[in-house]
Amino acid sequence: MPNPLINRKSKEPADPWERAYLLLQPFIVPTLALLPEPEFTTRQFVMYLRATAPGEETYTQAVSGWKDNMTLGRQTVHGQIIPQLLREEGKATWAGYVYDPRKMTVSVSRLAGSSRAIRLTIDDYRLTIKYES
Repeated sequence: MPNPLINRKSKEPADPWERAYLLLQPFIVPTLALLPEPEFTTRQFVMYLRATAPGEETYTQAVSGWKDNMTLGRQTVHGQIIPQLLREEGKATWAGYVYDPRKMTVSVSRLAGSSRAIRLTIDDYRLTIKYES
């Protein structure tokens, strides 16, 4: 007689971070090969990852691990998992942050209780990674 279902353990990791890590790991080297330039941002890396049908499917599965908050899933994949996988691969090194004033987004708001003070939020600094083939 087979064991009851309650005693069987799932083969997939319960942690969405670990699940996304394991899903994306086999796609790092093939995606590096697709990049036309030796320097790229994580945003560009994800664009090339998603350019293939298997890459798009895997990316979608990876970010969907955070069912209640897909934005958190995307931020975690872009900001933690992909950089971690690139570091572990050893073929890419961090080259610095990208600052592009043409793509800079600035939001302006008044601070509470003041008619003159403003707060500026600039939010388009991106990680640049250099690929060593």
